[in-house]
Amino acid sequence: DAARLPRLYPILQFFNIDFPAYNQVNVSFFIAIGVAMLAYYILWKTNLGYEIRAVGYSPLAAEYGGISVAKNII
Repeated sequence: DAARLPRLYPILQFFNIDFPAYNQVNVSFFIAIGVAMLAYYILWKTNLGYEIRAVGYSPLAAEYGGISVAKNII
């Protein structure tokens, strides 16, 4: 059998949160939301994110601005 992530319903039921039992949402949904929020924060709120975006938009302009292009290529 394949590996499975835990269903969300039993976890919410433990905390007395009303949620439909037939829903197919599992914990991976909230993990994905958390990863998306982390990526947003890194790319738009940190110096590293600024450098990555600058190199992505224009490597030549980023290099002219003092950003190491080789360091920021993903």
